[in-house]
Amino acid sequence: MSRNSRQAVAMTSTSPRIEPTLLRVLTAYQGTPFTRDELLKDYRSRHHEHGRHARASWQFIDRNLVRLCNAGVLSVITDDRRAVRRYVFNNSEPALQSVDTHTLSVLRQKLQQHRVDLLTTMGEAEMLDEVCSDLPQLQPDVQPQYNEARDRSVRLLGRIRALETLIADHDRGAHDTA
Repeated sequence: MSRNSRQAVAMTSTSPRIEPTLLRVLTAYQGTPFTRDELLKDYRSRHHEHGRHARASWQFIDRNLVRLCNAGVLSVITDDRRAVRRYVFNNSEPALQSVDTHTLSVLRQKLQQHRVDLLTTMGEAEMLDEVCSDLPQLQPDVQPQYNEARDRSVRLLGRIRALETLIADHDRGAHDTA
């Protein structure tokens, strides 16, 4: 699906999707006004849930503040005495969609395990290659193990790429609705 058609679908949607961690942070305010910096701080405190680093969190929050204000999910409170914008979460929106956190969690756990397996297998292949170089007389015995380790690492890399694509698509579904 092209970016323009995703935008067209998103603009016709009646309720925006909100990433689960952001939704939890917003609902914790329970109608209390908050600033962008307060939201960012609270969101970053849940790094273990979403996995974004500082800059990515900052960009994510800024992008979603604009998107959620445009959708009417957030209201901006203006105060002539203060230069800082304050927001209020309109949690009366009945159909806010949240990305399935369990699905993302399972995919991320699988990805992490495959990354560990890949590093282990690559280390094994490197060691077997080193043994073949240092002790050429063992090469006929070690070569099949080296080939198997190399093949395993290629398969693991394919699994990692597939999981990364699934996670990115799942995240994009939650974030590209603007």
